Amino acid sequence: MPAPLVDWLAEHLGIDIVRQWSLDRSYLELLTTAQLQELAAEWKLRSTDTKRGGLIEWLAEAGRGKPCPKAVRGIKAVSLV
Repeated sequence: MPAPLVDWLAEHLGIDIVRQWSLDRSYLELLTTAQLQELAAEWKLRSTDTKRGGLIEWLAEAGRGKPCPKAVRGIKAVSLV
């Protein structure tokens, strides 16, 4: 579903995407190692694992219940046309 449609639908139904957001492994898999480390720092979490796969595994558990990341809150719909 296109992002503008998701935004419109959420607004129309009164859904606050930031409040409803929950951590999902598929989201973590979109991030680079540096982005995973930034996310851990944002949530004030520390990992001894520096490899991407290990960070994904660790954040999938340690990040449960954490708030919506700043990177997600800052997403704006864009037009490529």
